[in-house]
Amino acid sequence: MGLRGKLKILASADLGDLGPVESEPVFCNWPLARLLLSVLPWLLLLGLLLSPPNRNARAWTVLLPVAGLYLFACLMVQNPFVQEGPWRDFIVFYQQMAMGLGVLWLGSSILAGRKPVFAFPLAALVLALTTDLFILTGYGFRFIETPTGGLFWWLPSVEALAVICALILGGLFSRRRYTPARFTLWAVFWLLVGNAAAIAVYLRLEMWALGAWSPTSLAFRVWLEWIPIVMVGSSTILLPFLLLTYHNRLYRDRFYAIFRLTDAAEPLADVVAAPKALAK
Repeated sequence: MGLRGKLKILASADLGDLGPVESEPVFCNWPLARLLLSVLPWLLLLGLLLSPPNRNARAWTVLLPVAGLYLFACLMVQNPFVQEGPWRDFIVFYQQMAMGLGVLWLGSSILAGRKPVFAFPLAALVLALTTDLFILTGYGFRFIETPTGGLFWWLPSVEALAVICALILGGLFSRRRYTPARFTLWAVFWLLVGNAAAIAVYLRLEMWALGAWSPTSLAFRVWLEWIPIVMVGSSTILLPFLLLTYHNRLYRDRFYAIFRLTDAAEPLADVVAAPKALAK
């Protein structure tokens, strides 16, 4: 017995003069190993919360959307309807992607000081890798036991790219007349466009990986079925973080610096310098 995830059980009986008899060994999963893996994402978040730029109460408010979305997903997967089909995997995916957004928001102090050409690809990479890592820890690093096993390989990458591109385009289209409502509407619009493209790319990658090529009509039907699912999932996890950003001075200043946005009363130079000042 140990932390390898298995517990060996033997049934035995003493038959007197005939000696003891033992059954074949039965291996059971040992839950402690799964428990240790499941806390890894929270340890990563804790490490970022304790880093110097985030060592203040304003930064710690990111736990509100992270914990809220995590608990909401935990309740959703208890629904009997969710247990059927791929619904549970989608909910787990967006649950872990919400934690990936928490990592991204905590790391926004680094992105705020970089040029967009470096900041945005780095943001997409961080979101994709952390989501993939968190999904793997949630499933105990097992790929083949879920109906949508390829989900671990393709969906985090294409969906992270869709989310980051939606934020980039939302910032570009609202830069001249920025308001939180205007940015949100543009971001949601481009999120719909990005999700449509991400699903198409994901389905083709899955077909290629499985060595199959479904008819265009079947692929189109699956594409149409998945658009509402991924749109609801991505919007549900993104909007709470945007609301936090609009109402939290620390994250709002980082947000302005990354997307080169300004309020009428704040020059861009002050906005870019604000995250560094708040972190001190």
